[in-house]
Amino acid sequence: MLDTILKTNARKRLAAVLAACLCIMLWAGAASANAEAEFKSAWKDFHSLRQDSKRAQYRSHWQSLETRFLAVFKESPEGPYAPKALFYVGRVNYELGKRSYLKTDFRVAVDYFQRVATRYPGHSWSDDALYHMAVIEYQHLKNAPKAVDVLDAQIATYPEGDMVERAKALRAEIVGEEHAVIAATPTGKPDPAELQSTDAGAKAVAEAPAKRDVPPGDARLIDVRYQSSDEFSRVVVVLNKEAAYTYNVLGPNAAANKPHRLYIDFEHTRLANNVNNDLAISDGILRRVRAGQNTPTKARVVLDFQDIRKYKIFAMESGEDYRLLIDVSAPDANLDPASLKEQALKEAAQAAAQAVRQPVGDNPLRPVKRPVREPVKKEPATVADNAKPSAGGAKSSGEAKVNYDLTPDRKKHADQLVEQLGLTIGTIMIDAGHGGKDPGAMANGVIEKNVNLQFAKLLGENLKEKGFEVLYTREKDIFIPLEERTALANVKKADLFVSVHCNAFPTSNKISGMETYYLDLATSDDAVRVAARENAVSTKKISDLQFILTDLMLSSKMKESRELANSVQSAAITSLRKHYKIRDQGVRSAPFYVLMGARMPSVLVELGYITNHTEAKRLKSKTYLKRQAEGLAEGIAAYKKAIERFASL
Repeated sequence: MLDTILKTNARKRLAAVLAACLCIMLWAGAASANAEAEFKSAWKDFHSLRQDSKRAQYRSHWQSLETRFLAVFKESPEGPYAPKALFYVGRVNYELGKRSYLKTDFRVAVDYFQRVATRYPGHSWSDDALYHMAVIEYQHLKNAPKAVDVLDAQIATYPEGDMVERAKALRAEIVGEEHAVIAATPTGKPDPAELQSTDAGAKAVAEAPAKRDVPPGDARLIDVRYQSSDEFSRVVVVLNKEAAYTYNVLGPNAAANKPHRLYIDFEHTRLANNVNNDLAISDGILRRVRAGQNTPTKARVVLDFQDIRKYKIFAMESGEDYRLLIDVSAPDANLDPASLKEQALKEAAQAAAQAVRQPVGDNPLRPVKRPVREPVKKEPATVADNAKPSAGGAKSSGEAKVNYDLTPDRKKHADQLVEQLGLTIGTIMIDAGHGGKDPGAMANGVIEKNVNLQFAKLLGENLKEKGFEVLYTREKDIFIPLEERTALANVKKADLFVSVHCNAFPTSNKISGMETYYLDLATSDDAVRVAARENAVSTKKISDLQFILTDLMLSSKMKESRELANSVQSAAITSLRKHYKIRDQGVRSAPFYVLMGARMPSVLVELGYITNHTEAKRLKSKTYLKRQAEGLAEGIAAYKKAIERFASL
């Protein structure tokens, strides 16, 4: 009797897991089909617009296409159509540049082609992207040395690619015309610094220039700092002003006892005297950071890593300095819910079957063989414009292993599916905005940094009561750079990140209300204004920021962050309206520095306007803040329940 009950329970548990997997697989399949349809539609309209000389004269038509291709990328950044969509964003701007004759359009095109090659090096269109970069640099930006650099990278990285002969021919043409303008790679001391040479024959990666014109005069490299864990590292290189930079990734060299390395060269940059030029790190994936003067006009920073899975390089600029951030993830470090939907869940049913160690009834479950993926013939990306789009071409970046133990002698419930897929939310990082030397906004006797800290602690108390573990970026009045706040959340492996702020509108005291932001492109002038204030930059800088940080903002976390923002905003407004008349300013998006690079769903909450007399008075009230904190905590708890309910369907 007991044996029968155990077997029945085992069958039920297995059925629950398989049902959950099937639901999410169907969801993922539907999303993939939607991305395919959207891409093909945009692809068709792109080629139609190219042939329509009248409509092609108008920038708005090209911008509309750019938005559509970016939407495909947003749908699934790791899906089969993501690299193709990003490639076509480059093509859209390339075509626009050929009609506008604006260098800005060509530079944007180069930027997107660069992203394809860097983010999807195994994709069959990456060599096409590099070739297009070289053509633009040579023919439109008149930068022959840069074009040769890109072609060299393409030839070295894709020696068997279908664009290699064209690359060689174009290189020969350029070198012939320019009389070998490219100087030899500087060589010098090998180790310990490795700051004047790179491994011979190392696999090249296309270099990334600074995204805007750089002011004249040498820059100074004044600091290098880092945060690291076993899954994530962020290195921040601080300069006194912007400098053009290039970078490369070198694989490990066992014979020379060298690990994975990533180096960045800063042009027209000198090392400050007080920079710590050799940092040894004893734990985490980051092992060593070195800085040195590669040439009299070039500073180099070399990072040694135990392993590298993904990396992102992006800049932050304020009125005080220019910071280059390097985020590196270890293998299998990004097994977040969104990634698992597209990777692990495709095999979850098979993994569940394989994990059953004991027979159930007379028909024991047998491991299901993984289907063999047929090779997909590469389709021409650009040169042959009549090629039809398809989902093929991407190489697998590795598959996540999800182990299910459904043996009858152990208690396993649907909750385990939630836990094993990383869909649990247990740890919240609360960031009290500003602090120390940075007071934030000030008006009507309110200093923003103080309100933020008080509210952060109240929110933390509410979350602890609900069973969450709570971490803080600061618990006292100290200054923490913006880029270190999300890095703390990443290193501590927080499940959610909530940054707390107060709003201000200096030219009007009529504006009031609460609003919640997530990271994405700004969709309104108000969002641009708020992001500019919180980032401590001008609105013009926000405009520049939007196009250079698309790769960061259009990530798999954007949807989750938007859902979290909706849940938090709705619950907080509901809580406050029981006692106060308050304006709901809704959920918005903008490119906030403090949210960039977060590996978990993250939001920025603007509690209210301290420039509004009524709201300033409320923000001084602990009772008001407690009620608002209760609402936010309810919103976070509701988001947690929604995620876990979805996973256990």
